[in-house]
Amino acid sequence: MMMDYAMELPRREALLSRFQEIANVGSWELDLVSNTLTWSQTTYHIFGIEDEESITSYESFLECVHPEDRSMLVTTYNESIQSRKESYELEHRIIRKNSKEIRYVHEKCIHEQNLQGVIVRSIGIIQDITLQKQTEKALRESELLLKQSQKIASIGSYTMNLQTRIWKVSEEVYSIFGVDESYPHTKQGFLSLLHPDCLDSFVAYHDSVERAQLPFDYEYKIIRHSDQAVRWVHERDTIEYDHESKPIRRIGTIQDITQQKKSEEQLLKTEKLESLGVLAGGIAHDFNNLLAGIFGYIDLAQESCDTKMYQSIPSYLSKAMNMFNRARDLSKQLLTFSKGGAPVLKAQSLLPIIKNSAQFVMSGSHINLKFDLPDNLWPSLVDENQMAQVIDNLVLNAKQSMSSGGTITVSAKNLSTAHPEAFPAGMQIRPGNYICVTIQDQGGGISPDHVPRIFDPFFTTKQQGNGLGLAIVYSIIKKHQGYVELTSTLGHGTSFFLYLPTSTNFDCKNDTANVQEFRYRGKVLIMDDEEELRILYGEYFKKMGAMVAVAAHGDEALSLYREARHLAAPFDLIMLDLTIPGGKGGKETIAEIRQIDSTVLTIASSGHASDPIMTTPHKYGFNDSLSKPYRFHNLMEMLRRNLKT
Repeated sequence: MMMDYAMELPRREALLSRFQEIANVGSWELDLVSNTLTWSQTTYHIFGIEDEESITSYESFLECVHPEDRSMLVTTYNESIQSRKESYELEHRIIRKNSKEIRYVHEKCIHEQNLQGVIVRSIGIIQDITLQKQTEKALRESELLLKQSQKIASIGSYTMNLQTRIWKVSEEVYSIFGVDESYPHTKQGFLSLLHPDCLDSFVAYHDSVERAQLPFDYEYKIIRHSDQAVRWVHERDTIEYDHESKPIRRIGTIQDITQQKKSEEQLLKTEKLESLGVLAGGIAHDFNNLLAGIFGYIDLAQESCDTKMYQSIPSYLSKAMNMFNRARDLSKQLLTFSKGGAPVLKAQSLLPIIKNSAQFVMSGSHINLKFDLPDNLWPSLVDENQMAQVIDNLVLNAKQSMSSGGTITVSAKNLSTAHPEAFPAGMQIRPGNYICVTIQDQGGGISPDHVPRIFDPFFTTKQQGNGLGLAIVYSIIKKHQGYVELTSTLGHGTSFFLYLPTSTNFDCKNDTANVQEFRYRGKVLIMDDEEELRILYGEYFKKMGAMVAVAAHGDEALSLYREARHLAAPFDLIMLDLTIPGGKGGKETIAEIRQIDSTVLTIASSGHASDPIMTTPHKYGFNDSLSKPYRFHNLMEMLRRNLKT
């Protein structure tokens, strides 16, 4: 047995030495009575010492300790002896003997006492933790760099556990929202920081993204808790999945973009001023040309009368009328994207509007026109004339971009924000159902430099045209509470996308009244401050067989109206101009007329399409409205609408 133990002991010692070497943990023993220090081989290796005879005492060990840590180590060791502690541990630096390299070690010691309770020996282990210290230092530096970078860029980060709904945020998130760690880390706590204008849209977008398990990408306003300042933030995140492809958490950033928004607003103001300059120049140029044509042809017609060359007069007047129509259309286009031009909305299907408008524009063209329109397209609340103008402008724009031929594809589909993946990434859109109309061409595409200005009025790259087409499109769609997007690649064409809200109320009835002229023998009162217009509109009614009286302002109109009733010969139709400089206008006049008679047919007339009376005449006591300038057939159409039996 003694022989076996004697053979086993060296093997166990060798195994222990091997374990220490693998773990880079050395051992030591200090006999306090003889001041004899004994180290294991791994300890010598840690200290970079090859001459084992050089370290035999406590003092020789202290020489290997970094000078700045030596006092701390001695104090710790002596206090543990004096207070008779069973053990102690600490970290300190050493200087390796062979390479003079500074290393970090972790030391742990226990003390042994004799029968009298006196500490006579210390036994300990020592581990090289340099790599751990370097890693910790790098991590601290990385965290500090990240923290400073987030502060400089005003970007905070967060994580959200999708199972526990617990989220953690960086310090910069607290700074952006003006809160501290004590602020409730709950959904309600977060929502209370949102600006009221953004609350509903944010919740709708958030819920739709959550249901679809899509990344978050949204801009919204907050009210900073610390100072109640309104700030803009941009939040993005991505979803992390486990090995079974189940979502486990969201990792995201929140950036304060208030300054960026202010810069964008300032830039937009500058661009608007530039656009106004271009707009003013374009209006002056186009109207001067049109007026020159109108005056010129009328002058020729008048000269033909003087020289009795009557056969030329119809041609000259026809050309003058064509120039007039172009001037009227330009005026309507300007009103459309100004504060006026409010659409007269009606729930209807877009299918006939899209087809009829596109086919009319492409009539006689060598370019192919392709439709992809579903029969089940949802109805939309639109102004038929304005929406036809949108399709006209976009199809014409596509047609003009394809001088070499090709195909224009007009398509439509139903979309819902319940499926946000169907919309362009990052698009901020009000919740609900939409119709997306797409007009795609195979033209030369739009330069990236031109895309930001493509909707500016009078901005055009064409040699012919006034550049109002796309500005009109943008303005009309915006007034319909819709959105316009585009994609374009040079050499491969352009696609315009119109997103229009759907309507839940849809009347399939269609007015198919005939457009033939008819006689009207009623008694008419016309109020207008412009004498020439009183004469002109009076002639329109007389041509239909009506009896006409005219007034220059509201008081005169009311006097004629009361006199006619007193004579038992009341007016059947009253047309009132809304704006009378220095006098009583149509709004005030109709109020007094309705106090007397609630049934007489009354029409509002004005050149200001922005006046709410023109878009909703019934709310103000009128039966209908007629925008100036109007022609004879416009007047007849209005009469047909209101004289149905």
